[in-house]
Amino acid sequence: MLPRTVAGLLCPILVLLSGAAAAAELSLEQALELAREHNRALSSVRFQVSEQEAALRSARSERWPTLDFSQRLTRIDPDTVSRANAAATGLSQLIGFEIPPFVFEDSFRTQLELAVPVWTSGGLRAAVAAEDDGLDARRAENQATWRSVQGEVARRFFTAVSSRQVMAARRQALERAERRLLEAERRLEVGLTTRQEVLRWQVEVESSRAAVAGAEADLFVADLELGDVLGRPAMDLGEPEAPPPEVVDALLEWADGLEPLEVMRRADAGLDELPEVRAARSRADASGEAVRQTRAARRPRLDAAASYGWLENQTFELDEFANWSASLLLTVPIDLRGRLSAEIARGQARREDAEVAVDDVRAARRLELGRAVAEVVRVRSRLRSARRAEQEAASRRELLVRQTEVGVTSLLDLIDADTTLANAEVARAAARVDLLAAVAALELVWPEADPPDGGVIP
Repeated sequence: MLPRTVAGLLCPILVLLSGAAAAAELSLEQALELAREHNRALSSVRFQVSEQEAALRSARSERWPTLDFSQRLTRIDPDTVSRANAAATGLSQLIGFEIPPFVFEDSFRTQLELAVPVWTSGGLRAAVAAEDDGLDARRAENQATWRSVQGEVARRFFTAVSSRQVMAARRQALERAERRLLEAERRLEVGLTTRQEVLRWQVEVESSRAAVAGAEADLFVADLELGDVLGRPAMDLGEPEAPPPEVVDALLEWADGLEPLEVMRRADAGLDELPEVRAARSRADASGEAVRQTRAARRPRLDAAASYGWLENQTFELDEFANWSASLLLTVPIDLRGRLSAEIARGQARREDAEVAVDDVRAARRLELGRAVAEVVRVRSRLRSARRAEQEAASRRELLVRQTEVGVTSLLDLIDADTTLANAEVARAAARVDLLAAVAALELVWPEADPPDGGVIP
């Protein structure tokens, strides 16, 4: 057990630490930064971009000369031939010729070879262009993936915010029911109410507790999903920071001026600048360059080569000489099996498919834009309706509370009023967050949206 003095010193520190931990909040901008660093989908796309950059450097290097250096060591016996002839003919026994002993000699041959591509019928240029277009596609895919991650982060972030607001509303409803139950029990003790009224408030309290438990479960799942898209454990994250009410009011006023048809007309011209459309266009261009590269492989190719070499023996006294050569190599491919023709046909089919994919992606983004605009219009109407419903439910509950105190209305009406108010508060909180999520989705598919205060997405 700690001494009183130590405990007295630790308690304020623990209170301060717990207060600091509870006050830690996570803004949407911080969440996006965490996703940029730790999201698994983004990491995979970054690796693909690096791989494509290396492929582009490799394709560009094919246009430059290549220099090869080689050196060979050979160990031989200079008298190998004469010894073999003497042994075969028996000449050494006839004339008394003595075969010399084995004497090994090392020789070094060094060679430098330079190869320069002179004319490739545009094949190397097409290969570089294909890899360059592929790199553009990968970079655009990276941007598209980041846009998708931004939308998913915003959706799950605001879902976590909404879950907290719903849980707060459910807890407030539970507190109201518990206060009413306590009042009913006190009135029962003095004989001012019946046992049936207490039982009804007990049922209402249990119902509110079940609603709180459900809200807590939803909050737990929302935090898990947010941590998953951020690539971080949910317990390491702060509490998602809810935007202030004035931000929602400004967005609601801005959303009132949106006309779906006008937005579609203004945004239609900018669809080609979306990363998904640019990625599809780059893939189509890369397919076209690949076809040109295959066609160039059917045409003649001219390469120049030069070599310089020298040979030296172990003693560096004799047999030292150097030689050099230069040549032009003309290669004329003859596609007897039709392999190149088949590759060209397959490449043309891929290019046509890629061209169709560009139109498909553009149409999909246009449909996404239309849905985003419609969602903003739908949520703005729901938010205004939820606000009016909450105000009406609060006013009706206050009236019923006063009427219940004087015995003018029944207890069931008051319970219904409490339930209606709790549901209205939940609906209003959900509509506020849904408006933020809808505006964020519209910003991502329509960069020129220009909502107030810089919008939802930083």
